[in-house]
Amino acid sequence: NTHRPFGIETCKKFIYIASNNKLAKFKKDNFEFDSLVDVPLFINTHQILLDKEATELHPLAYYKLGMVYYNLDKNDASLQTFRELFTNFPKSTETENSVEIVRNIFVENQTPESFVQFMNEFGKPLSVNEQDSLVYRSSIIKYDQQKYTEASIGFGKYLQSFPVGKYQLDAKY
Repeated sequence: NTHRPFGIETCKKFIYIASNNKLAKFKKDNFEFDSLVDVPLFINTHQILLDKEATELHPLAYYKLGMVYYNLDKNDASLQTFRELFTNFPKSTETENSVEIVRNIFVENQTPESFVQFMNEFGKPLSVNEQDSLVYRSSIIKYDQQKYTEASIGFGKYLQSFPVGKYQLDAKY
């Protein structure tokens, strides 16, 4: 059986190699083996988050863990993980990369106003045009899924929030 690495990450003191449900930790200065942990793949990121010497990798671990939860359709856990990323590493690349996933979760749940609140909470306010588009888009998703009652409620919210919005004519009909 060939073991191909799932990921290789480094920090100041260690190199982490994730492969086939195992996480190997090596000392960076001499590549001496430190430890091997046999855990499910998404738990590997938890292992990195618990390692106080791997703080450089924490933003990436939060991001990957949030993505795993999102891909498993565990949106509450995904949002909580991304919230921790935003709280602990607000200026990281991973935080910026996670914005689209967070937006998708709120839009799919037809709660774009919660996304606006989330972004405001972390000092990243959205423009009125973006808010307009998000509220409309969340209703269109429900309409496309043939969930007409939910879509109708969403269009009503849209027209209340944006009576002269970009999509007002479409939302009325």
